[in-house]
Amino acid sequence: MTARSAGRRLLITTSGTRGDVQPIAALAVALRDAGFVVKVSTSVDHVALFTQFNIDAVGNSFDYEKMVLEQPDVLKALTTGDIRKFFEGYKEQQTRCFPEDFAKKLKTMKEFKPDVIMSTSLDMYEARIMTRVLDIPMIFIGLQPVFPTGHAVSFLGEHKSLPAGFHRAAWTFMFYTLYKTHKEVKDQTILSLVPEAEEHIPTSFHQFISNAMHPVEPSLFGVSPELCPKPADWPEDLNPTLTGFWTIGNQQQKALASTSKSFLQGTTMNELSAFIAAGSAPVYIGWGSMVSVSSEHMARLAVEALKLAGQRGIILGGWVSLSPEKLADTPELQAFAEKSILFLQAAPHEWLFPQCAATVHHGGMGTTAAALRSGVPTIITPCAFDQFNNARIVEECGAGIAMQQFSKVTSADISKAIAECVTNEDMKQKAAAMGKKLLAEDGAARAVQELDKFFIEQFDTGRYKERAARRKSRNEELRVQVAPGLCWFFGKLCCGPRPGDYDAYDFEATGLE
Repeated sequence: MTARSAGRRLLITTSGTRGDVQPIAALAVALRDAGFVVKVSTSVDHVALFTQFNIDAVGNSFDYEKMVLEQPDVLKALTTGDIRKFFEGYKEQQTRCFPEDFAKKLKTMKEFKPDVIMSTSLDMYEARIMTRVLDIPMIFIGLQPVFPTGHAVSFLGEHKSLPAGFHRAAWTFMFYTLYKTHKEVKDQTILSLVPEAEEHIPTSFHQFISNAMHPVEPSLFGVSPELCPKPADWPEDLNPTLTGFWTIGNQQQKALASTSKSFLQGTTMNELSAFIAAGSAPVYIGWGSMVSVSSEHMARLAVEALKLAGQRGIILGGWVSLSPEKLADTPELQAFAEKSILFLQAAPHEWLFPQCAATVHHGGMGTTAAALRSGVPTIITPCAFDQFNNARIVEECGAGIAMQQFSKVTSADISKAIAECVTNEDMKQKAAAMGKKLLAEDGAARAVQELDKFFIEQFDTGRYKERAARRKSRNEELRVQVAPGLCWFFGKLCCGPRPGDYDAYDFEATGLE
């Protein structure tokens, strides 16, 4: 990083599950070590994750684990993959928590005085508004490009064989649902605390998605370009940088797992190492923050699959705390588990996965990254969100197997997939080759370079200010014009000659190309 960027103040705002947030911790460490001044606003349950790395962090958002486990409707939505129901529960939680959470976020912004706010998707709505009020850039950071396209499965989990127009429409519907959720819950609170924000609050879905699809700042994504090439139907000015994965490395994870106050607490490295050395390479099974039917069902599913496949296994407890006690009503599985399975409440994925014969998981981006980097075949049983697309990516690159939505998967299905992964030499070779490519990347370092480049080439030269002024003028036009309805977007996305154009007008004429 150049000396001119050193000392710039970066506020990172991120929330969600640990799988959503842990890669951001790796990014924050790299930014801090490069010379930026970094502060993190995150969910209350993730503050310890950042302080473990001596990153200044404050809890300004609610605990997502509690939201899932304490709201039956949200838990059921994750089980079935019903995104509509999940958004309903998410909206209820935001309605209760956002006024207090936003007041805390606002306090952090005022006290820290950032030069830039870097935001993940769940915090982006208010972050974009506030950066416009503060007249500073907002850089979108994420774990996967989640802009509408016909070349990827949306969070709705539609079948990958459907026409491109259907995928674009599904993505747009998902964006519309997110927009309506944010707007109905957040606008009143933002206006009450920051009246001057009124001119920066989007007044239509048209304005909201145009801002997303035609950004004036760079977007950084912690995913490898080997896996996610830019879709052909994105607008020309939507060109996010795919840096490579943001990861906490092998040795660092192992060291942290050995400490008593680690975010990996619950892992006994001596016990884990002894189990691995005691027999053939185990199969890892872990579903992290995902839930299907019940914890007892998930435990039986995992153990029975390993038993049918004749494999030793390591099973991660996750949010539902999978353990031998969950097998109390199945003595046969309990006996198998006693001699062939190690249950853990946390695991250092980067260290553990390369020593496994295969991995089975839900397909969260962080776990998928570790699985692919390990060089061994992986099996994804997606529940919801980006997990469907991650499953598609894994299968298409030949490094693993994509399965049905988690609640529809049987132990026989998983057993069959495990057998394929441990015996298919072509799959094992492709997984090993992909692992080598991904290990050669340094995603966090690339992100540092891109941010430095933005400051030197865009911010300091005034080019960013010019682009931001044109965007502001464009938003003012959109605020007074009658916005096309959602049906217009569906028609344009499904049938239009320019499916990547999310603006009804000649956007290039505004000078933002």
